[in-house]
Amino acid sequence: MIICKNNIFSCSNNDNQTNKLVNISYLLLAKVINYLDDNIDRIVDFSLKTKCKAVVGDEFFKYKYDYLISKDELDDIDRLKTLNIDKVSIGLNDNEDNKENIKNLYRLISHLNISKLKCVQSCSGLPMNITSISFIYSFREEIVPGCLPPNLKTLKFGRYFNQPIEPGVLPNTLIKLIFNESFNQPLEPGVLPSSLKVLKFKESNFNQDIKVGTFPPNLEVLEFHRSYSTLEDGALPQTLRILEYAPTSWLPQIKTLPNLETLIIGDASNDPHIDLNYLPVSLTRLEIFLNIKLINVMPPTIRYLNLENCLVEEIPFGVDTLSIQFASTFQKEIPSSVKKLVIFKDIFCIKDLQKRYDMTGAASIQELVIICDELADSHRISVYIPPIIFPPKTLIEIPDIRNEKIWIRMIDNQYYLVLSQSPIITSIVHVSKLHKYIIYIINEYEQTL
Repeated sequence: MIICKNNIFSCSNNDNQTNKLVNISYLLLAKVINYLDDNIDRIVDFSLKTKCKAVVGDEFFKYKYDYLISKDELDDIDRLKTLNIDKVSIGLNDNEDNKENIKNLYRLISHLNISKLKCVQSCSGLPMNITSISFIYSFREEIVPGCLPPNLKTLKFGRYFNQPIEPGVLPNTLIKLIFNESFNQPLEPGVLPSSLKVLKFKESNFNQDIKVGTFPPNLEVLEFHRSYSTLEDGALPQTLRILEYAPTSWLPQIKTLPNLETLIIGDASNDPHIDLNYLPVSLTRLEIFLNIKLINVMPPTIRYLNLENCLVEEIPFGVDTLSIQFASTFQKEIPSSVKKLVIFKDIFCIKDLQKRYDMTGAASIQELVIICDELADSHRISVYIPPIIFPPKTLIEIPDIRNEKIWIRMIDNQYYLVLSQSPIITSIVHVSKLHKYIIYIINEYEQTL
C-alpha cells in the first residue's frame, strides 16, 4: 500500500482477503502514526510544513529546496511573503553583474524577516535580521567589527577561511561556531564570546596552543580533530557535555569533566593503549575510532558503545546500543542488555550476524540501524542490502545519496510499515515482499545520482 499525498494505493494482490489496512484515509494513517511510541517513528511529518527553504538563481540544486526563486522574482515581495520562507541559499555569483540582484535579495530577506542565509560570498551589506550564516567554501575575507549581524546565533566558515579573529568581532549572541579545514589562527582568550555553546573544528588543520580561556566558559559541545595542539591544564570548560574526536593525550583532563555525556576519541597521540579509568562516570556514550588496546574497566553508565577495531575482552552488560563497524569480523558476545544494533560497513554480512543473534523481536534486540556509507564508488548501494530478518524497528541511512532514509516498522509478523523520505511515501508491505520493496526504493534513489 502506497500513500501519495492524500491517496492510498494497494501493492498486494490479496489485501481484501487478509483484512489488512486497505484504502484507509490519509488522516486515519496519520492518527495511527501519532500513537507510535518513539520519536523516530514520527519522523515523517504528516502535518503541513511551516517553514520552507529557497534557493536563488541556481537550478542545479533546486531539488534540495522547496522553492527556486529567479532573479526576476526578487522584487515580488508580496507573493514571496505567502511562501513562509525561513532559509535562503544564494546561487548567484557575487560579482559586478549581480550587484543589483544581491542588493534586491538582501532587501527581500529584510522584508520577509528570513533568518537563515547559506552560501554567502561576502560580508558586505549583510541583512541585519539574519541569525544564521553559512559562508561559501571559497570565502577568505577578513572579519571586521560590525560586518556580522548583531543578533547572529550560528556562524559557519567555508573550507578556505583562514583569517585572524580579534576580540569583540564575533557577536555576543553567537551560540554555534564552525571552522573548516584551513583554519589555523591563534584563538586568544576572549576572542570567542561567552554565549558560545557549540564549537566545531571540522577536519581542521588547527594546531595552535589552547590556553585557559581559549574555549568560552559555557561551552557544551566541542569537536576537535587534531592532537598537535598543546592543551593547558584547566583549558577544557567544566560545562562540556559532548566532546568529539579528542586525542588520547587529553584523557587526564577529560577525567575531570563532571558533565561529559558523549566522548568520541579519534587520535591516539602515540599512546599504546587507552586507560578506561580516565573516563568520567557521567559518560553515557563512548566511541573510539582507533585500533588500540583498552585497559581497565569502563564506567557502568555507558549505554551507547562503538569500539570499531579496539582490542577489548568483552562488551559490558548495560550497553543498550551497540555500533558494529565490521559485521564480517565481529566475534564478540553481545550482552542481553543490547536492544539496538547499528551496522556500518560490511553490511552484506548482516545475514551472518543474524544467524548468531535473534533479531525477530523475540529476544533483546528490537532495533536495527543500517548505515550504507563508503559505497559511493559502486553507485549500486542496493546490491549490498541482503535479504535479512527485519526486527520491530529498522532504519536504513544512505549518506551518499542526499542522506536519504528509509524507516521500517513491524505491524505484526506478516506486515511492515515502510516510510521513505524523498518523495515521502508510506507503504504497508507483506514480509514476503519487503526486501524487494526496499531494493526498489533504493534503486529509485540511485536513479537521481
